[in-house]
Amino acid sequence: MLRLIILLLVFIYPWIGFAQNTISGKVVNKKTREVIVGATVYMDNTTIATSSNKSGEFALKTMEVASFNIVCSAVGYEVTTIQLGQPDDKDRHLLITLVPKVIAIEEVEVSAFLKDGWKIWGKRFTSSFIGSSTFAEHCMIENPEVIRFRYSEDDKVLHATASVPIKITNKDLGYTLYCDLKTYEMHTKTGNLYYDGYLRFESVGRPTGRMKAYRKAAYQSSFMRFIRSTFHQNWEKDGYVVKELFLDPNLDREQALKTLEDIEEIIRTDYAGNAKAYWNVVGPKGLLAKDRLMELVSQPKTNLIYGKRLAETDIISSRNHNRGLANVSYKSALQIENSKIKLDANYVKYDIKGNSNSRLIFTPVDAEVEINRLGEFKPIKNWSLDGYFAWFNKMSTILPLDYEVK
Repeated sequence: MLRLIILLLVFIYPWIGFAQNTISGKVVNKKTREVIVGATVYMDNTTIATSSNKSGEFALKTMEVASFNIVCSAVGYEVTTIQLGQPDDKDRHLLITLVPKVIAIEEVEVSAFLKDGWKIWGKRFTSSFIGSSTFAEHCMIENPEVIRFRYSEDDKVLHATASVPIKITNKDLGYTLYCDLKTYEMHTKTGNLYYDGYLRFESVGRPTGRMKAYRKAAYQSSFMRFIRSTFHQNWEKDGYVVKELFLDPNLDREQALKTLEDIEEIIRTDYAGNAKAYWNVVGPKGLLAKDRLMELVSQPKTNLIYGKRLAETDIISSRNHNRGLANVSYKSALQIENSKIKLDANYVKYDIKGNSNSRLIFTPVDAEVEINRLGEFKPIKNWSLDGYFAWFNKMSTILPLDYEVK
């Protein structure tokens, strides 16, 4: 699944240099059992990929990791995934069956989306999906016409999907990305964003020295690096300071919002929507009250209360060394700081304070998240990011799970 990702120090981890296994198999049409030629078969979120030959057969060298998704896609078929685990599935032979897309259903789905969706929402989608960092300046969606949008006015939620993989060219990192987007939801009122899908990387030839430097820079600020550091208990070495963070609801803000909503209802029903007439009636004292209400509404939704500094063992609830997995949970959110991170130049325009503080929120509190040595985590909905991590980790900065620190 997609994972919600510049050059001071590079840390060499003892596990770098991934062991490999071979997965082989055949791809066929589920309905007719005919072989499918040219189907793409890949290990999710990596550069590890191949395609089926004229007999529908393939062989794929995968990394040795506890569990992973094999993704198969082909033109005219639904994307199919198979979850495998090591070492039980070592050297396994697969029969992958693809379901043909139903054209009639696709036509109905298309009619449900906005006609000029990209024209209306393309800029905002690009900012949220590709990002606003310096890396985003040389990162481009090559086929925006395949992205379809639907906006729910009642919920204030923008939905996006694509019938074929979204192709993204990242010149700085030297990758072409192919994203099979499953879900994209942006809450336009709150700014909350959630997306997931399957991701395949292609390295654009032999990486240049410049590309290698950019990859290292992106890795330093990546969420993947924090997960790897957590798994290997390297917070202190890697510069991370992690503290308890309790999110206390801002009740004054909530009450101010309710009061303003009540006023809007009065204006709508008693003043025929004429706000100016209403504020003329309430007079100067009412206007002062309005200013105070607006001031309260502009405050953060929650008050941040910081607790003690944590160690990795405080949040790792269990570990399976043989399978390279660990389970993480905690009673509060986490405040993550790292003074060694060189902030992206564009971040200061976004946050004038310009600090590397990030917040990792368990949803719900005490929810358990599984992490692995590659920097992957699941289920992705059990964690949400805020602060620098959330701003930086987009498609323009994301690295494949098989990225090695050298």
